[in-house]
Amino acid sequence: MNVVLDGLSPLLDPTVLVCLLAGLLVGTLVGAFPGVTGSMAVALAAGFTLTLEPVQGLAVLLTIYVGANYGDRIPSILVNTPGTPAAIATTLDGYPLAKQGKAGFALVASSLVTTGGILVSWPSSSSRPAPSRSSHSSSGPPRCSPSSCSA
Repeated sequence: MNVVLDGLSPLLDPTVLVCLLAGLLVGTLVGAFPGVTGSMAVALAAGFTLTLEPVQGLAVLLTIYVGANYGDRIPSILVNTPGTPAAIATTLDGYPLAKQGKAGFALVASSLVTTGGILVSWPSSSSRPAPSRSSHSSSGPPRCSPSSCSA
């Protein structure tokens, strides 16, 4: 448990917290533009984070990605225009709620479900054991026949 606390302690630095908030704001704004995906936003922001410390840069890039994945639900709920393919299902439930005057409820529900998914997937993906060499075939290098290796 001490290793986990040592790993999370840099997140309490005030500059890292500012980077987290800035990345979340930028990611949500970028995600609200239809057609801009989270990975595209991270690729565009990667050059700007090269001057930051490693923890700060990774915090910015991670929160831009998470914010963009939430932000693409905003136009799909409010105007029935999914910004990315991942937000198509949100239009099926979110836009009818917005037409009933419950847009705020739909946005909050989408936010809570997104946060819940992140909180559930993070421990399960970080507690997975690393793949071992014994799980692979130990028959040697892969072999190919002349018909499968010809290009």
